[in-house]
Amino acid sequence: MVGLIVRGALLLLAFTVLSSLATFSEPVAGHGLEVADSIPSGVVQARLGELPALAGLNVMLLEGVRQGLMLSWHESRPLLVLGRGGEPMLRFSEAGVEANTGSATWQALQGAGPGSHGGEHWLPVSRSRSYGWMDPRLSLETAGAVTDTGAPRLWRIPLQTGGRGFELAGEFYWRSLPAAATRVHDHH
Repeated sequence: MVGLIVRGALLLLAFTVLSSLATFSEPVAGHGLEVADSIPSGVVQARLGELPALAGLNVMLLEGVRQGLMLSWHESRPLLVLGRGGEPMLRFSEAGVEANTGSATWQALQGAGPGSHGGEHWLPVSRSRSYGWMDPRLSLETAGAVTDTGAPRLWRIPLQTGGRGFELAGEFYWRSLPAAATRVHDHH
């Protein structure tokens, strides 16, 4: 379990580094960066708010170019993560984690259009009680225009267990980059 989390974190870190290197317009020389295309003065990030009072629930925000969630559930009753339209998307249980392939939100995560079958169809995605995913509700498209002077925008991901509704919630905020990170150095 810990090995899977560490491997996932390393893959996410590698993806983040490679993605940031891909933004440079010219190769990086051995003596320093020569030219970079419009380095931003800051980035929009998601922040996790206070967790619902649910025993057995652990949540971690995954940092990276695209942010995601790592959720663990350690109770005997199932926990549902609902999609954008309120449909069941993920089901956490003692048997592991299953994805509802009929969920439009799940299909969007997979890069697929709406499925041809209606209703719920559950597919095992993890034998453990933990699962991480890049939720579209944490994307920049959802955040909209967040600036250093504007009010933070909120995000919400509904949960259900034992016939009751709960939610994971937080905000998007503008994180300014240090001035040194936004300067382009010329070593000629």
